[in-house]
Amino acid sequence: MTSVEYIKQICKEKNIPISRLERDLGFSNGYIRNMKHRTLSAERASKIAEYLQVPVEKLINPDAPYTAPESPGTPQAKTLYPIIVELIKDAAEADIEDLQMASDILQRLIAYKRMLTREDDES
Repeated sequence: MTSVEYIKQICKEKNIPISRLERDLGFSNGYIRNMKHRTLSAERASKIAEYLQVPVEKLINPDAPYTAPESPGTPQAKTLYPIIVELIKDAAEADIEDLQMASDILQRLIAYKRMLTREDDES
């Protein structure tokens, strides 16, 4: 599913005409329809996600499973949490490719952490 298809699906479920979404957000008429031919900016993705009350991650990659982040529990997480929050605020200026690259980096870090944990368990 593409971002455009996902937006249309959510609008249909919430009984929101696409034209109203575009008008309420200050987008040009036909912006959503023409998104097929251009990249959705992080700022616009954020506005649409907030308007539709959906996670912005689902707009970027509608087919990916979404899990809500947990609050920090470990000392390391408490240290990283404010940094991550600041990065998310700065993400409004990033484009979709930047956000996808950041997501890929995080997924690689998670895989690396899992690999280290398995190695510790095997020792």
